[in-house]
Amino acid sequence: MNDGHIFEQKFKIYSYQVDKETYLTIPSLFCFMQEVAWEHVNLHKAGRDYLHPLHLFWALSKVHVQIKRLPKWNEEILVRTWGKKTEFLTHPRDYEFYDSEGNLLIAATSNWIILDTLEYKPREMPSLDTSLYTCEDRHAIEKRAPKIKKIDFSQKTHDFHPVLYSDLDMNQHTNNAKYLQWLFDSVDYQSFSIGNIKEIIINYLSQAKEGDEYAIFTEETAPQDKISTFISRDGEKEYCRIEVRW
Repeated sequence: MNDGHIFEQKFKIYSYQVDKETYLTIPSLFCFMQEVAWEHVNLHKAGRDYLHPLHLFWALSKVHVQIKRLPKWNEEILVRTWGKKTEFLTHPRDYEFYDSEGNLLIAATSNWIILDTLEYKPREMPSLDTSLYTCEDRHAIEKRAPKIKKIDFSQKTHDFHPVLYSDLDMNQHTNNAKYLQWLFDSVDYQSFSIGNIKEIIINYLSQAKEGDEYAIFTEETAPQDKISTFISRDGEKEYCRIEVRW
């Protein structure tokens, strides 16, 4: 189905991509989405090789994932992606994950923006023809990824962690999947199973970079619904908000 508008790629789930119950980890899931998005735009001369000389790069701003079932170790999956109608500087993109029998496992929608490497501000790329990889009437999730409400962390204990070398990507900021790794590393794994997760919503608000420190605060906003926020040491930045629903 790689006709330009829709791109698909097959993956095998390897041992280093799964957790203790052999489920595909959520950070690995986001890496798959990032990889197929890169591959798709690269086919249309809008990947890193084309943007980097212009001092531009793609960055995620929002994601909404709905999970029917997480694939497990040794499974083969098909990931399908396509762009949707651009809204000003926002480039929506959807995803579908299928098992080897054609069953839909995961649906996701996301918003991407193009940032410049000098001021990290959203920019337009005049030569980019988004119609080449856009499907107007196809939706994995019809509604755009929602905004997550802000939680109050002012009275909570601060436990800060440094942004490490392994957290950074080629754009010199924390990779989008790393925030999920930070979150899941902070939970009580004895009473937690990612196999029970039904939805994940992420709002990327600011960029954590080398030398930064972050703290994570989590609040249960409803039964089986938790919101976590990642803040800077000075409290002036929220790097990311993540909502997880079971």
